Amino acid sequence: MHFPLASSSRLRDGLTLIVILTCACGGGSTSPTQLAYEWLPQDSATVFAAESLFLARNGKVLASCGSSPALNCPGGHAGSPVGLDLDVTGDSIVAVDSIQWDVSVTMGLRTTTDIPVTIALVGECGIKFDTGPGADSTIRIGYRVQFVRWADDTTLNRLTFSDAVVTGLTSEDVALTGGFACQAASVGLSFFLGTLTSALAGDRSPLCGAEGPTLFQSCPDPAAAERYSEGRIGRLTPAGVGPAAAITPIASPPVVPVPNEGPRRTLF
Repeated sequence: MHFPLASSSRLRDGLTLIVILTCACGGGSTSPTQLAYEWLPQDSATVFAAESLFLARNGKVLASCGSSPALNCPGGHAGSPVGLDLDVTGDSIVAVDSIQWDVSVTMGLRTTTDIPVTIALVGECGIKFDTGPGADSTIRIGYRVQFVRWADDTTLNRLTFSDAVVTGLTSEDVALTGGFACQAASVGLSFFLGTLTSALAGDRSPLCGAEGPTLFQSCPDPAAAERYSEGRIGRLTPAGVGPAAAITPIASPPVVPVPNEGPRRTLF
């Protein structure tokens, strides 16, 4: 997976685009009004950092055995995630207002191995993506990033992702592989668009501001947030309710080093 996105001029406030999983929780006791969710700067540097992590934790096709056609479910059994090779060539981050930003990422995309798909009355086939041969060798994914408050906090310390849309995919960019029946089958471009949207933006879980040298950490589940808001617990950690514990990483992204001047700050 390639991320030729950043340059030192794009990053501000000492942010370096390095995706490293670190524990953003500490020990000790915390009162119900003292949460370790730090204010997030409402600027393009924070959104750009979130964009890079968003790409790193997606880019794979998960099993969907209950759909029709069934996706990545060979023999009726859920298959391992199938990775996509992404070559990012550009991006755009535009402020809608003080808390909402629209992100658009342009990329080339191809499958390194065919994605299993089971089509009714046809059988097991494969899906091959490759945007290279078409008139436009890229596709685009757009989505909205919004700064919000976690639970009853008064500061904007959480990022949400919504409205993901993939554009630019054409019939030249995708093919069904397998026997004659597979190649003659027609499932419609909308199915392939839905497959790509799920692969490129399936993980839209929010990010919370972290204390210390990290920028982001996983947000608690909504049930934990609701219990905290109602004042029924005395301690809330990034892992949920209870004593301090290591967070569960939202992904295992690759390390993406980018040259930058100033102190290093990790994203997660």
